[in-house]
Amino acid sequence: MNDRMNKEAHPALESLLAGLSHDQLQSLLLKLAELEPSLISTIEKQIALLRTYSSQPITPSPAVAPKPAIAVDTKAIRHQVQASIHSLDRMRSSEAYRHIGAVVNEIGQLVEQAWALIKADDGRRALAVLEAITEEYMSEWENLDDSDGEVSGFFSDLGTVWTEAVLSADLTREEREQWADQFAAWQEKLDDYGVDEAFDFQEYLYLAEAEGHTEEYVTMLVRLGRVEEAISYGRHYLATADEALALAKALYEHGEYEQSLQIAEHGLSLEGRKASLAKWLRDQALSMGEKTRALTAAEAALRDEISLENYLKVAEIAGERWPERRTELLDHARHTHSSYPKGQIDVFLHEGLRTTRETRTHRHHYTHAVPGAGPGMAADDIAANCLAW
Repeated sequence: MNDRMNKEAHPALESLLAGLSHDQLQSLLLKLAELEPSLISTIEKQIALLRTYSSQPITPSPAVAPKPAIAVDTKAIRHQVQASIHSLDRMRSSEAYRHIGAVVNEIGQLVEQAWALIKADDGRRALAVLEAITEEYMSEWENLDDSDGEVSGFFSDLGTVWTEAVLSADLTREEREQWADQFAAWQEKLDDYGVDEAFDFQEYLYLAEAEGHTEEYVTMLVRLGRVEEAISYGRHYLATADEALALAKALYEHGEYEQSLQIAEHGLSLEGRKASLAKWLRDQALSMGEKTRALTAAEAALRDEISLENYLKVAEIAGERWPERRTELLDHARHTHSSYPKGQIDVFLHEGLRTTRETRTHRHHYTHAVPGAGPGMAADDIAANCLAW
């Protein structure tokens, strides 16, 4: 299939055509169409195909010219897919059968546009091209004669380029999930025809793993239902709290609630800021009635991100244990220095510690963090400015 899609013109013919002028080429095409009227529809489709690559009229190129940017016209692409498939409508079944390979090859040339965009580091537009091709092909392919497997085999070529496009597009987690759902929906339709693994993206997994895209790799494993594999891999190769959060969320959305909490707890031991992960774990554990886990996560969130909101959340969850936890957490706040200590200010003021040592200890930092504060300002005045702020 790839050999057919990437087939180059015969060198001798290419050499002959290279010596012709624009007028000569035009005369040649018109003469061929006159001698062989069946070529007219083929020429029309090739012109439509060329126009999907550029919004500019087709004109002779100078001997040396800069390479033009690739324009994308998804409407033209959709029209070309439909035109290629329906070009068989007027043929007898035996004749149409002989042209199946040519139709698949024409659509394959559109896929080359996606490859060009990927090579140009424009993965997002490559996705738009592939979406147009795939949707139109999916809507019509079962009407084609697949006796030789060429029609269904085209999905394998699509899967390969989809893999590269998804990896090169730098998608957000939400976008990756949306595409994964779309791939699953397409694959479900193909399963009814016995076309297996067209959109299961094993190649995506291979590339993501090879290129060190751990977050993409483990979350795709979850989306594919390979949960235990994702968890095992995650425990060995997750490097940051943010990666652990992505996997924990994917597991939770997949209904693996306990496993999601375990991965989140593991993430608290990894590198990077942990506040986002800890707050997610805190809230999910609390919703599941896991108060001990929620309390541990709430304290981890506060230690990484001192704020009144996080402080009050610990107090809410701790219940009877709050007096003990309060002393330890205030001590942590007292000895944590920050260039922007608004969180400590809010906590101390909430606890009525406006004139105590901890407020004076941070006075230098407060004067830089609170508008209107100066080096000689008393702690009470700084606190008042903080309240006004």
